[in-house]
Amino acid sequence: MRRTVIFEGPQHVRVLERERPVPTPEQLLVQATCSAISAGTEGLLYRGEMPRSMMQDATLTALQQEQGYPMPYGYATVGTVVDVGAEVDAEWQGRQVFAFHPHDSLFTATPAQVLPLPDTLAPEDAVFIPNMETAVTLTLDAHPRLGEHVTVTGAGIVGLLTLGLLSRFPVATLLSVEPRESRQNQATAWGAEASVAPDKAPAWIAEHQNDGADLLLEVSGAPQALNDSLSYLRHEGRLIVGSWYGTKSPTLDLGLDFHRKRLTLKSSQVSTLPSALTGRWTKSRRLAQARYWVDTLQPSTLISHRIPVEHAASAYERLANHDALQIVFTY
Repeated sequence: MRRTVIFEGPQHVRVLERERPVPTPEQLLVQATCSAISAGTEGLLYRGEMPRSMMQDATLTALQQEQGYPMPYGYATVGTVVDVGAEVDAEWQGRQVFAFHPHDSLFTATPAQVLPLPDTLAPEDAVFIPNMETAVTLTLDAHPRLGEHVTVTGAGIVGLLTLGLLSRFPVATLLSVEPRESRQNQATAWGAEASVAPDKAPAWIAEHQNDGADLLLEVSGAPQALNDSLSYLRHEGRLIVGSWYGTKSPTLDLGLDFHRKRLTLKSSQVSTLPSALTGRWTKSRRLAQARYWVDTLQPSTLISHRIPVEHAASAYERLANHDALQIVFTY
């Protein structure tokens, strides 16, 4: 039987058992090994805070047909090809693949819709490919420069992966701003020079980043953090916003300091590439970078909970209670 996680409505998730799918001649049949919950996006969906227009993702084939509840969701699945259609090369049989596909124990896809993985890449590292691709995109959009003072607000999965990348750059200082102590410890382990609560950030920045941060990446998902982030910047500082706030509307103070400091507020989103890079970068090149960095950084150490897919409802309850860093479904 096939087990699919279905979002029935806000705070209502169930696992639907269905018949085993049969691949068409052009398709693969993939047996899931594990899949990762995206705490930010799926948290919005679970809480009913995701705008309806955001539920349908035109860039992901598996999510193009969904118009609202009830719906499957998710985009980080690793599995093994267990059957191939008549027109598919038999060499696909038995290969480990990644797919931007909802939480589903068995699913069909064309070869073009999956990413073949080397046997040396552990499935629990590979499920971080989407979040690592987001971190790569944030870093490309941010253009960190030699000797800059850099701050990252939010030490969830995207924040930690972004810190892991930024720590490879020759920046002057790298600060994490995060209210939870357990995540502060993770942030320093992933490359931050220090990780402090929001109320301690101004003092740390004043002491170690002179007049403020040159560059700040906001990935907390908390609307208030966006306003706080503006105050952390120095003259002509750059703020890159990677957070999804959903239906929550941030209140921004765009008063005197915003204008006098000539601050830059810029969005970053993984669905597209910035036009300045499209002459040299493609989505496949960016995806290859994401795969390289999950292999290099091995983020499976960030998994806080492994939960059998049949207990999916409890996983989202835990997520809503902020009692998890990274939940992975097992099949």
